[in-house]
Amino acid sequence: MAQYRKFLAAFALAVVSALVAVGADGITSPEILNAVVLGIGAVFVLVTDPSPALKALVAAGTTALVAISASLSDGITSAEWYQILFAAVAVATSYFVPNATESGRNAGGTRESTYPA
Repeated sequence: MAQYRKFLAAFALAVVSALVAVGADGITSPEILNAVVLGIGAVFVLVTDPSPALKALVAAGTTALVAISASLSDGITSAEWYQILFAAVAVATSYFVPNATESGRNAGGTRESTYPA
């Protein structure tokens, strides 16, 4: 389970994002789209190569999509600002939260890949 910490953090933030949107003013179509984009972003964080920088880049792309989606609606609501904030936090967690396999380094000092060669 420890090798899925980044995914679990990103997924938890997607769920919290949806709950905040529901609690703020009832969920609207753009807020549903934002929650779905955050959930898909969490899945992409899971399947991306085990590089923290690459996972953070994927999460940053998700954040950009959430911000674009929010800005295309009729103005950014407070719930959408919270969703953008949670997406930005997902970027930080996808970089700084260690997965279990990331602590091991090979003799060259680079991270060992968990994928077969």
